[in-house]
Amino acid sequence: MIEINWEKYLDFDAQTPPPGMREHIFVEGTPYEMGRQYGSQTKEMIKRNFCLVAGDALKSYTREQVADRLAVLCADIEDKAPEIHDWYRGIADGAGMTYGEIALINMQLWFSIPEMMCSTIAARGEATESGKTIAGVNGDITYNMSGYGVTMIAFPEKGNAFVTLPQLAGQMGANFAMNEKGLIVTFDGGEAELDEDTEFGFADFISSMVVAVSRCNNAVQAEETIKGLGVACGWIYLLADATGDLRILEHTSSRDLTRFPGDYGEKNYIHAANHFLDPDMRRSSLARELNLDSYLRYDTEEQLLREKLGTLTLENMMDILACPDSWDGETWSRNLWGVEESNYTPEMRAPDFRTGTRGFGVAEDAEAYILHGTADTAVSYMPESMGKYAKIVIRHEPAEVLEHMEEDAMMAAWEAARRLSEEGTASKEQLQILDEAKKHIYAGKNYLAKINIYNTFDAEAARINSGYAASEFEYAYVMAQTV
Repeated sequence: MIEINWEKYLDFDAQTPPPGMREHIFVEGTPYEMGRQYGSQTKEMIKRNFCLVAGDALKSYTREQVADRLAVLCADIEDKAPEIHDWYRGIADGAGMTYGEIALINMQLWFSIPEMMCSTIAARGEATESGKTIAGVNGDITYNMSGYGVTMIAFPEKGNAFVTLPQLAGQMGANFAMNEKGLIVTFDGGEAELDEDTEFGFADFISSMVVAVSRCNNAVQAEETIKGLGVACGWIYLLADATGDLRILEHTSSRDLTRFPGDYGEKNYIHAANHFLDPDMRRSSLARELNLDSYLRYDTEEQLLREKLGTLTLENMMDILACPDSWDGETWSRNLWGVEESNYTPEMRAPDFRTGTRGFGVAEDAEAYILHGTADTAVSYMPESMGKYAKIVIRHEPAEVLEHMEEDAMMAAWEAARRLSEEGTASKEQLQILDEAKKHIYAGKNYLAKINIYNTFDAEAARINSGYAASEFEYAYVMAQTV
């Protein structure tokens, strides 16, 4: 029985904006325990997000239709991925809500958002300057899919530690997830024009990524896991790991095709927008002119990858996904701002459809880089977004993660000070920002002191304060990059 309290949470503060820099939360234990911790720490945001998703759903469905459809979808999730069912239960209990309400937040796309775009790129070996495997993705979304979210670092009792970035608190993530083994999983919206492409299947495609990074150590295992779930509709998954394995899974409810670097002329790189490349999968495709934005973003990313081939770095791959230009195969259109034309560029910036998050990973180092918003801060959905990446080195123990965050924050502040000193032209505003970064470092260190004591008698308080410390160090890291 799906229970939904439609009117219960309407007292949320409609004037509270989303945070410019998102809170980091640590969760540990069984799926239920991790869900409960997640829900209890973000309950006010989750209640607001429930109203957002519920309000959108009720534009197209009655209350009864929503509950009936959720019951069918959730029964399938419980059967195929019981750990996700337990996550939902835990989030609900932690937030003081019902299972059905949390399930509805996670089923947002099935009730209110008809499509998803996004772009994903990856390179390895001779294509990159370092020889390492680098993969990233744009999360292209609407206002109602972004903003009120967190960055979640999970330490399961069984399986791999991983990071995911819920666009909306209460959800399991977005379209980027990465684990301590260096496995990176991203996805884009795909195509599904045949009747059999939309047959009933596993509805929470975001949770499919969480299942994969938690259970799996490499791209081969992740591919089999995702295929085994039978995810509904049409999607494109990119899978990368620390061995240099790169692959893209083109998927619909009825069939799958895996493509590799070189299948379409790539040289140690691979990427995707929202259309299928495989001839058999293209039976499910729209005509080019009906999906033009996908083809133009793909062609733009292809051109930029080829131009940098052999010298691709994390930074210039980040720049590729931040590109505001479009390549049509012959000429460049620069700095596009048209309502429709904004969709033709990797960093999308249409009025209500644009890049909301960007995630990158360096597989061999198990390093994740997360941008909430866009590189062009004026475009960002989030007020006061700084357009810079947070960095998380994913390790098996929370203390190891925090150790890296502390060091990275201090180094970022030091590098900022060095830049200002060498330039000799520090403005009052720059010095104020650097001072704020230093304050965040001190706050993080103060939380570390608390954690060391809490560890001797209160594991729950230690975990909560670990999230506080991580947030402070990441705030310092992000702010220092802007100086």
